[in-house]
Amino acid sequence: MTVCAEPSPARLGSTHPPPALHLANAASGFWHNGSMKLNRLVLLAACSFLAACSDHMASPHPAGAAAENTLYTAFTGRSPKTLDPTSSYASDETPFTQHIYEPPLNYHYLKRPYELIPASLAAVPQAVWLDAQGKVVQKAEQAAFSEYTLAVRPNVKFAPHPAFARDAAGKHINLALTENAIQGKFSPHDFAA
Repeated sequence: MTVCAEPSPARLGSTHPPPALHLANAASGFWHNGSMKLNRLVLLAACSFLAACSDHMASPHPAGAAAENTLYTAFTGRSPKTLDPTSSYASDETPFTQHIYEPPLNYHYLKRPYELIPASLAAVPQAVWLDAQGKVVQKAEQAAFSEYTLAVRPNVKFAPHPAFARDAAGKHINLALTENAIQGKFSPHDFAA
């Protein structure tokens, strides 16, 4: 916005009073043309826009819901059918399973390259390399197999699962399965629990 003044008649020897200052928009004459209705309309639109940006007006959730420990998510395909992470592959189930189950390991996302860190494990497992006869070797190039021992943190609780099933004597049933024992089994639900 600029302030414009006409040349003073007093300087030119005239007896006219000093000129009035006219406010003018240098680009369009917006104020100079006296379009007050348009000014009010623009002001009303700006106030409406700012009111729509308020948290209270735009939230589809009840008042105070942001302070609660509630997960809001959209289902794009179907509602969750299972919360078993071994059977759950739908992206709609992932937000739930990730908040219910803690994985054995996580990534330290701030380090480059990414580094594994223990989550429910006591430590990151180290590989033990074995040759074809099952003897420990020192170099990965000599190994036919690798073996990892996963040490779970103390006091970590597990739901009943076939991987932890025991017989009446307390011996694990499903830990040392033969190739014949796993024929026709495609899911953890196929094993005795």
